[in-house]
Amino acid sequence: MLFISDNMQKHIIAIYLLVTILVINEVTGHDAMLRPPSKPDYFQNPKQLRRYLKELNDFYAIVGRPRFGKRGYETDYFTSGGADKGYGSMSEDDGYQY
Repeated sequence: MLFISDNMQKHIIAIYLLVTILVINEVTGHDAMLRPPSKPDYFQNPKQLRRYLKELNDFYAIVGRPRFGKRGYETDYFTSGGADKGYGSMSEDDGYQY
């Protein structure tokens, strides 16, 4: 039988909690919505305008990036048995006559 001391048990529990917190943070942290940069009422100089436009460009580059695999629906091709029949099949079951 395996015996674990009280001190070792506390370390194991602490490590388990730390790993659990890190996993939860990783899973939930990426869904946070980014905010566009705040636009000043008046640009003081061209450098400030360039910085704002660069931040805005970076924002849209991230937000506008395609996210593959985020949809949960299937197309009609996969749900109606189209994958089993093959694309463009012309069988008698479909009402086609040769």
